[in-house]
Amino acid sequence: MKRALVILFVLFSMASFAEGPVVPKEVKANFTQKFELAEDVSWEVREGLFEASFYLDDELTLALYTAKGEWLETATSIYSEDIPEKILDVLAQKYDSYNIESAYIVIDNGNQSFYSTIVETEDGRYQLKMLMTGKILEIKKLVAADDNQVAEDEEEE
Repeated sequence: MKRALVILFVLFSMASFAEGPVVPKEVKANFTQKFELAEDVSWEVREGLFEASFYLDDELTLALYTAKGEWLETATSIYSEDIPEKILDVLAQKYDSYNIESAYIVIDNGNQSFYSTIVETEDGRYQLKMLMTGKILEIKKLVAADDNQVAEDEEEE
C-alpha cells in the first residue's frame, strides 16, 4: 500500500512540473504545418489565446492562435538597429528620452505588417504598433514588468 501511495505521489509531482499548458490538437496541427522547421517550441496561454515561442532560422519568433487553431499573427524579433529610420524619427519626436527594450516585425492574418516596439521613457513603459512609414497604429502604456499588462490605449495618430 505504501508503495502505491509513493508511486501516486511521484506521478502527481511529475505532472505538476510538466512544462506549458495543454495545447489543443488543432492548434498544434496548424502550427506544425505553418512552422515545420520551428525549434525549441514552448507554449503559453494569454487571454484565451495560445502563443508559441520558438526559433526559426535562429530568430526568436512568436505565433498566436485561437483555441480552434486559427492563426492570428506572427512576430519576429529584430535588433534595434534594424528598425526603419522613419520609426526611430517618430520615437525621437514623441519622447525626449527613450530606450527600446524589444522590437518585432508582426504579420497578422489580414496580411498587414507592422512594427511592435516596447520603449521605456521617463514616464513609463509603452508598447507602440507602427507602420514602416512611421504612422502610429496604437500606443499602450504598460503597467507592470509583464509586457502583456496594459493600462489603457493612448491616442492613435
